[in-house]
Amino acid sequence: ALITISVEDFLGIEKDYEEVEQGKMSIEEFVGKTQSKWIRHGIIFPNVSTKNCYIINYEDGDGKKKIVLIHRMDDKNMYSMRFEDINDLLSHRQEWAKIRKNISEDEFKKYIIGQSQIFMEARKGRWDNGKIGGGVPAIERDYGWVHIYHGVSEGPNNRQYMLGVAISALNDPAKVIWRAEEPIL
Repeated sequence: ALITISVEDFLGIEKDYEEVEQGKMSIEEFVGKTQSKWIRHGIIFPNVSTKNCYIINYEDGDGKKKIVLIHRMDDKNMYSMRFEDINDLLSHRQEWAKIRKNISEDEFKKYIIGQSQIFMEARKGRWDNGKIGGGVPAIERDYGWVHIYHGVSEGPNNRQYMLGVAISALNDPAKVIWRAEEPIL
């Protein structure tokens, strides 16, 4: 589900959590005090069976804040979609909900793929040849965005899930600049 929180509220929550760590506030008090500050917007892709999706908030080369959505709609590859801000994404989400009501899930997935760019593909003859999908949300580092993803190795008599790592550009998280040859787990 897509959930947002203001920077001010997040910083306040961080301060409250310090009180939990110091034993000044219980976990129950912390949850009760903070849960009303989160805004739940719902599922990003309405009525679609996909769980491989995450968002990256970043600054582009001109210092403008943007959003990239990483998803897997075809049960094989990962795709990216770019948005100006959270309101742009939410506007698209409303549009997608209307479209989804009138077409099948497969047609909707093809529609979303048509609106997207390839982010990473399953690699033929490699450990992640079956399919790939998002793991945890990307982690920002000085050298780029670190993506931990799952890959499936499909052979004639076996199927194994493994974890891989890739790095995308700091000011363009939809552009992969490095990908590990071997799984990390």
